[in-house]
Amino acid sequence: MSFKLNIDQFVHQFIEYFQKSGWISTHDKHEDYWEISHDFHGSNVGFVFNSRSVFAPTLNPKVQISPFLTNAAFSKIEKEIFQHASKIQVDPAVAYTKIIKSIPEYSAEYPVLFKDILQEIEAWGQNLNLQNCVQELATKGIPEVGGGQLRHLTALAYLGDFNTLLDYQKIFRKGKRLNFVPMITAEIIDRAIDIAAERA
Repeated sequence: MSFKLNIDQFVHQFIEYFQKSGWISTHDKHEDYWEISHDFHGSNVGFVFNSRSVFAPTLNPKVQISPFLTNAAFSKIEKEIFQHASKIQVDPAVAYTKIIKSIPEYSAEYPVLFKDILQEIEAWGQNLNLQNCVQELATKGIPEVGGGQLRHLTALAYLGDFNTLLDYQKIFRKGKRLNFVPMITAEIIDRAIDIAAERA
């Protein structure tokens, strides 16, 4: 059944529900979005939420949430490796998922939806193992996109896998780039090796 959703009301009640459930929320007024986060086992699960999280507001509306896991130690290593090579200011996602739910017509039913979303995110966060997530980033091979390549190299350094990084270094010195984008330089590989050697 189709109906017109009051998006502002829905967003306000969504944010309020998570705040009352103990999640931290920060509002970027310039970009008009909320960042909502919670600590899980020393890592952080968060997601971005605003009116663009709602799809088809006049026909079977749905809400989409994309939670991601970040970790302070992992983020610190990324910054040490890439220094000013990356203009990305957000912490790298170690793992992520997606949740899509239908929005009920009546606002009185919103709390049931919000509770369902909250419980699904919390179950995902509680079941995550940071070491396994990082291991997956390291062993998947070189991703095609730049952001994925940043996380891949950071994961190798985090795990102390300097042997794989040394293989990359040898190939770079032969003038070959494998599948790495231009922002990934030989100096970046060198710094990753240094960190990996310290953590091995």
